[in-house]
This record gives sequence, structure tokens and C-alpha cells, in this order.
Amino acid sequence: MNERFDISLTAAASPLAAGRLAALDGVRAISVLLVMFSHYGFGHVVPGGLGVTIFFFLSGFLITTLLLREGRGAGGIDVSSFYMRRLLRLSPELLAFMLVSGLGGALYVGLPKLIDVLAGLFYFTNYYSYTALLHGDHVRWPHLWSLAVEEHYYLSYPLLFVALWKRPRALAAALIAICLFSLVWRTLALLLGIPGNYGYLATEARIDSIAWGCLASLLLWSRFALIDALRAWHVPLLAAGAALLLATLAVRNEFFRESLRYSLQGLALGAIFVSLFASPFIARLAAPLDSPAMLWMGKLSYGAYIWHLEPAHIFEAIAGRPMATLAPMPRLMVACLAVVASFGLAYLSWRFVFSRVQNMRRRYGSHAA
Repeated sequence: MNERFDISLTAAASPLAAGRLAALDGVRAISVLLVMFSHYGFGHVVPGGLGVTIFFFLSGFLITTLLLREGRGAGGIDVSSFYMRRLLRLSPELLAFMLVSGLGGALYVGLPKLIDVLAGLFYFTNYYSYTALLHGDHVRWPHLWSLAVEEHYYLSYPLLFVALWKRPRALAAALIAICLFSLVWRTLALLLGIPGNYGYLATEARIDSIAWGCLASLLLWSRFALIDALRAWHVPLLAAGAALLLATLAVRNEFFRESLRYSLQGLALGAIFVSLFASPFIARLAAPLDSPAMLWMGKLSYGAYIWHLEPAHIFEAIAGRPMATLAPMPRLMVACLAVVASFGLAYLSWRFVFSRVQNMRRRYGSHAA
């Protein structure tokens, strides 16, 4: 597939129109740290699920922005090149991880099952994890469920985009419909008593977390009258978004957490992003997230995410107990060491795997460093 579609873009003055997007690497760094410390035994106080939701939102926000830029610059979207860029961005490091972890893991967790490998390679770990958990089966790489959700988005969203961008309001309406559908679907699953954590893992139940990011990017780019009106209200909007996000963490009702929570978190993140990028003070507000340490961790966040459970498995094999069973202070010390080890592995992955395919990605239009 190598179709091009003429698109009329009028958002040259949009804050997303050119250059690097401020603060996104810092947000990635925070997100992956939330996930890591949650999995390292601090899940009762660190919202790892929110970290994944932010990752989803960022994917929607960034990919929509990149597609909008391509449409404005080239006059259309090269869908096949988009797919190749995504393949070359995600697959090499994932394949290297599965190979090294699968073989090396024989020393501390055993060899993976064939279904583990197939689920990781073909991006259905989310559904595999759901069925495995129902039957009490072990999943070798359970965290790859989120990569499956994102890959399903990468495969389908460009087709929706090129079909509707000539009518941006129709695209916005389609994204809103997706957000509403996922909420209704999750709620229906709960009401019907579907067992397990289906609403957390299934693509159709979680795709709205990505769609909210797509919608935020589209609103900022298209500069609907709403955005201009919000420029004068960016501070209250930012405060409201932050307050709503905190409220979703404070409410502990299980039905709320498995249904409305993800929708409200998407709405809150949308309000925060729109307010920040509509603000004339975006550079100043983003400065803490653009520190060298944040930029470095953000750049390595994908690798750190796929590697982060391996240090925990190695510790458990050596100590004979899960990290979560340690007293708080020793657990924190081990968790910090695991974070360092994860980013170290991520750097090696970036240096010796990802960097080797960068020239190939540039052939398909990538401008990533």
C-alpha cells in the first residue's frame, strides 16, 4: 500500500507544526518510572497503571502530530512508509529482547513457551495474558500486553486518518465515538460479569486511552475556535486537568476503576496537554521535563520498559523471594538498582540495535535522532 491523499492543512501557526515537541521525553521518563516502581513492589502507592495510560495517550498525541506534519509538508500520507517506520522503530529492539531474555532467562526463570514467543512476535500478548490469567497459567513477558494494544492502533489508525483528514471535524467525531465506545464496552463487560481484567487488557476496551491523545493533537493543530478561547484560560484548564487526574487515583471503588477511570484520565490528560501547548509559557512550563536526565530517560523509555522485569526476575532467582516481600527500605534500594540496570540494558539496546536501523528508518521519512 503506497497511496497518497491530498490534504488541505491550514494550521501552520499551530504549536505542533514544526520542531521537537517540548516536554514529551520528560513525560515518557515519568511514565516508565511509574510502571517500574509499581512492578518493583510499590504498586500500592505508585500508580503503574497510570504510567501505561500516559504512554498510550502520548502515542496517540505524537503519531497524530507526525501524520499531520507529513500531510502538510508532503500533501498526503504515505501509509506504507508509516508502517515501515513503526516496524523499524519497535521490532528490532523487541526481537533482541526476546532472544536475549528468552535464552538467558533459562538460567533464572526457564525457557519461554512457544505461545509466549508467538504472542510477543505477533502482538497478541494482551489477549494471551487475559486467557492465561483466567486459567492460572504463567506468562513469560506479561508487560508486552501494552505493546500489543499500541501495535493494533498503529495498524488501524493511519487508515482512519487518511480517510477523514479532509474533514477534521469528522475525524474528531470518530475519535470521540471511539472514546465513548470503549467506555460503554468496558462498562458492559463489568455488568455482564466477564471475569478477570478484560477491561484493562483488551484492545477494544483500552484503545480510548490512545484516542484521547489523537484528539488532543487534532484540536491543537486544527486550532478550532475552542482552542483560541482556551488560550486565556490555560491556567484554570491545567489546574482542572491535574485535579481530575488526582481524583481518578483517589477514588478506590472497583467498578469506577475498571470503567470510568480510564475515560476520565484521558480527558484529564487532554486538558493538561491542550492547556500546556496553548499556553504562551510552554517553554518555561516544560523546562523541568526537558532536563538532560529526563531527555536521556525519555529517549530510552521504550527499551527500559521492555527490559525492566528482567532485573526483578534475576533478583527473585537469587534471593528466592519476590522484591515485594522485602521491607520498605531494602525494597527501595533494590528497586533503584533495578531501575539503573533496566536503563543500562536499554542503553545497550539503543546503542547496538536501534542505532543500527536508523538509516533505514530515515529512508522512510523518519526524522528521529
